[in-house]
Amino acid sequence: DDATVTVTDVEPVIAVTKTADPTSVDEPGGDVTFTVVVANNSVSSDPVTITNLVDDIHGDLNGNGTCSVPQLIAADSSYTCSFSANVSGNAGHSETDTVTASGADDEGNPVSDSDFATVTVENVPSSILTTKTADPTSVPETGGDITFTIVVQNTSLVDTVTINTVVDDVFGDVSASCVPALPSSLAPDESLTCSFTESISGNAGETHINVATASGIDDDGNLVKDDDFAEVTFTDVLPDITVSKTANVS
Repeated sequence: DDATVTVTDVEPVIAVTKTADPTSVDEPGGDVTFTVVVANNSVSSDPVTITNLVDDIHGDLNGNGTCSVPQLIAADSSYTCSFSANVSGNAGHSETDTVTASGADDEGNPVSDSDFATVTVENVPSSILTTKTADPTSVPETGGDITFTIVVQNTSLVDTVTINTVVDDVFGDVSASCVPALPSSLAPDESLTCSFTESISGNAGETHINVATASGIDDDGNLVKDDDFAEVTFTDVLPDITVSKTANVS
């Protein structure tokens, strides 16, 4: 007598794992290394051949970085490759891209799997620097004209800032004296200058102090603000008298 035992096919199984390093970049962006691992989780008799490795954003990965296909992967083994790409955007932006590996086992059964990695763009704080000077820095106690100069510089690393107002705590809104005119958009390291002349007076030994404040927003909508002051001292003016004497007859 005889008995027959048939060996039935078991579908192949692969698992794709995708990771990003780093998982976040500072705005406006930077290079990220993506690593792709394709594991053959099929039964021990089934090797698989990966013929396609495609990223939905960065395209066909064959020849990109260390990735190449076709790749023959034995059961319980894996294939690992990596590639680099630039991720960019404004603060808060995130990029999620998915890689798909596909191929077939030794019986020609198709197999595929996908995984994704997400990279976020982090905010870099913006800043401005306000510098105020007075010319001259001293006047007689009788008073005099002083030219005040205010320089507002965008000291941010990446953000453009828009300066909307420049206000002096003594002389009020001085925006009309600014070049370029407000509101003014400043790229990193760019600056604007405001200059105006006012007459001041005071007692000898006193000091005139006034503070200028510049404010606006960066390209992420965050408030930027900074202030600086200038001092002018009043110098003593020596007293002076004139004596006149007359005689009613010479």
